[in-house]
Amino acid sequence: MKQSYRIFRFSGISVELHLTFILFFLLLLSWGIYQFVFFGVIFTLVLVHELTHSMVAKRNGIQVPMIVLTPLGGLANIELPENPKLEFRISLAGPVSNFAFGIFCIALLLLTNSTLISYADLYSVMEINVSYVLSVMIWINFTLGLFNMLPAFPMDGGRIFRSMLASRMDYLRATKIAIRTGQLLFGCIILLGLLFGDLWWIMIGAFLLWAGGTEFQLVWMRYALRDLKVMHIARRDLEHVNADITVKEFLELIAKPGQVFYPISSDGMIVGVLNLNDLKGLKNRDFDKTTVKKFARGFAVVNGNLRVEDVITRLMSGGFLIVTDGNRLVGYLTPEHLFETARLYGIKRAVSD
Repeated sequence: MKQSYRIFRFSGISVELHLTFILFFLLLLSWGIYQFVFFGVIFTLVLVHELTHSMVAKRNGIQVPMIVLTPLGGLANIELPENPKLEFRISLAGPVSNFAFGIFCIALLLLTNSTLISYADLYSVMEINVSYVLSVMIWINFTLGLFNMLPAFPMDGGRIFRSMLASRMDYLRATKIAIRTGQLLFGCIILLGLLFGDLWWIMIGAFLLWAGGTEFQLVWMRYALRDLKVMHIARRDLEHVNADITVKEFLELIAKPGQVFYPISSDGMIVGVLNLNDLKGLKNRDFDKTTVKKFARGFAVVNGNLRVEDVITRLMSGGFLIVTDGNRLVGYLTPEHLFETARLYGIKRAVSD
């Protein structure tokens, strides 16, 4: 089952809604139209925030394949290079867009002679009008901007903090310091949520703690695998499966311990990938009647000449990846193999450094 669904594309960026986001908004509809509008404005501004990051990144030659909106915020899939100045600019762009938009809304409020509604009163308003909409946009823009400027990784302020540290030390150490600072602040957020019985703050704090740990893993893997090309770490013990053989023939003649994914070929071309786990629901009596082609999944291809550190996010989120050198098949990669390889090279680098 897909975890996110595209709603539109903008400048080559796929904007997608996570399944939990869709369920959350269906729940909001049952709460009432005012809560739906309120949170609708919040997530619209979150999207603008993430798009601003993404457009600055693209202007600097960085690919941004997608933005995913979740109930706890937006996630732009930006493969940031280890460049402190560039990270500083991209990270600062999001909060600046919130502050600029907030100031613009204040100007509109003054021009329309509207009244600024206090944040506490927004939840009790019984009429959606110009004052309500502009007040929501003003409060949310400044709240998002200030919250994102907290010097806690992986918030924008935390990334700015890391970029400043990384100008004086290596990225791995700078990330460790920024993440520890974030862990302290997010731990305080969770504690405050527990003290005041606020589930929302508990969820946000827990999510950001998890996100920071995930980001550190990527930085550590970049460090461990730096200067290596994708083809250097690809697994080459790749057994192919002819699309027309039966599951019984495959299990008896080809399947082997340690390999879960098997490329399915037909007329010399790879037409899909067989995941061994997909055969679990097949009854024994069907083994000699069903061909493996029935279980073919889609697959992605990665250029083996790319540097691992430049595409680490894609490699970690790609599932099974075919590695090629031009038109030549080199091997394959899975996130599990990538992690194990990084662990080995990380130990080698720690010993030699």
